[in-house]
Amino acid sequence: MYLPDQTWLPFSNLIRNRVYNVLLVCSDYDRFMLEEDGRVEEELYHEYTELGLSSPPKITHTNSEERALELLRENRFQLVITMLDLGSDRVEALAESVKSLYPEMPVIALSPSPDHRKARELRGENCPYIDNLFYWQGSSSIFLAMIKLVEDRMNLLNDTLNENVPCILLVEDSVRFISSYLPKLYTELIRQTRSSIKEGLNEWGKTLRMRGRPKVILKKNFTEAWDFYQEFRTHILGVITDVSYPSPMGRERSGLELAKKIKQVNPECPVLVQSTEKRHMDEAIAMGCNFTWKLSDTTEADLRLYFEKDYGFGAFRFIDPATGNVIATATNMKEVQHTMKTIPIESFIYHSKRNDFSRWMRSQSLYNLAKTIKPIVLKEDSDPEEVRMLLYRTIKNYRAERTRGSIAEFSKTNYDDTLFFSRMGKGSLGGKGRGLAFIAMEMKANKMQEKYPDIYLSIPRTVVISTEFFDKFIALNNLENLEFVNLPDKEILNLFINGKLPGDLVENLEEI
Repeated sequence: MYLPDQTWLPFSNLIRNRVYNVLLVCSDYDRFMLEEDGRVEEELYHEYTELGLSSPPKITHTNSEERALELLRENRFQLVITMLDLGSDRVEALAESVKSLYPEMPVIALSPSPDHRKARELRGENCPYIDNLFYWQGSSSIFLAMIKLVEDRMNLLNDTLNENVPCILLVEDSVRFISSYLPKLYTELIRQTRSSIKEGLNEWGKTLRMRGRPKVILKKNFTEAWDFYQEFRTHILGVITDVSYPSPMGRERSGLELAKKIKQVNPECPVLVQSTEKRHMDEAIAMGCNFTWKLSDTTEADLRLYFEKDYGFGAFRFIDPATGNVIATATNMKEVQHTMKTIPIESFIYHSKRNDFSRWMRSQSLYNLAKTIKPIVLKEDSDPEEVRMLLYRTIKNYRAERTRGSIAEFSKTNYDDTLFFSRMGKGSLGGKGRGLAFIAMEMKANKMQEKYPDIYLSIPRTVVISTEFFDKFIALNNLENLEFVNLPDKEILNLFINGKLPGDLVENLEEI
């Protein structure tokens, strides 16, 4: 089997475990409330569609614990969500029954309000069988957050340790805050990831690369957070932490102590400290952390700025270190490659020492390239110009190698000498184009260049105009009725030579 873009291969191995079916256990009234307030399934579908996600899960409802256990035996569910209004101790009993039958089944409790008696009891961690507690606040986005949080945890080990997908560590124990913040975090993270993925050779490649979205891992106390950081240190994109939560030294300042320890072992790790008390801001900033006020009305905007500034989402901004001004921007890998060659060497030194190039590639889900270029940094005895050219060549070689044996969709913004085979339009390649593409794939699959390293083996650089543009040409010149087919060949030739080409085809051809 051949894939049109060999760089998809790592992404095809990601998110092997998904939430396809959710069992919702609640009273008929709670079910009515969810539908009236949030229209959960409808809105969940819209959330998935607008964010470019696929396969929103199906929600099955029952109002009986006995029926819930029957459904679990009869069908395959990946998540159980239970409302708290089932009666005294029934939520805990249901959770315990589910875990006894399926120990790995995630169980989430959803409270209709933060003041619910049972919610206060569960906040005290009196039920080890419930994985998470959330508050319903009238928005279906909480379901998106719950589902993605579960999927991230289910796929953490394979995707992070085996495929180098980074993760964001969120440390927070306030159920009220988590319930409002996590949906915003996921929505912004998915949007940023989607807008940053510009390097797929075609649309399917970009869709697959969405699987490489950074994962969010929630921890609720200092010990869990520090243990997780130590185990996944090399894979952590950043840390978002509250100031106060349980720790061996008490609740007060535990988040600041965590931030301090992280910055001591890894000063480059971005840390965002959040608190309802602004008095912690100066200390957080003095440690090299960012700070946001939890009661701010601009949470989404603050997250967007933090993602772009510290995680590298959005355009790469080349900075003049003397003034702090942006002197150039690059929106894709090609532009970064070419711009780094022309900026003043002082700007290159600034970004190289901060490891900004590797961090930006990582934000684009270009994990293999990010890992390759991370060691290419300035050292005490390094020549900055030599390091710059080495990084330039490494990115260029990566871009060229990934296109061998691949069919790229032609783009005016990304076309250059690294593309060996690209197509204009969505239609068929035709016999000759298809033959060349097949030869290129065979050579790539059989590693011909490695077998014969002393011989340069390649198809000619090729751009194929697909049948979509032929159909446009026919329609544009009113030739659909095929009345010309009986004309002499010379007249048919002149008819086509004098025909008008589609405007977008002309623009594409001008770029070659």
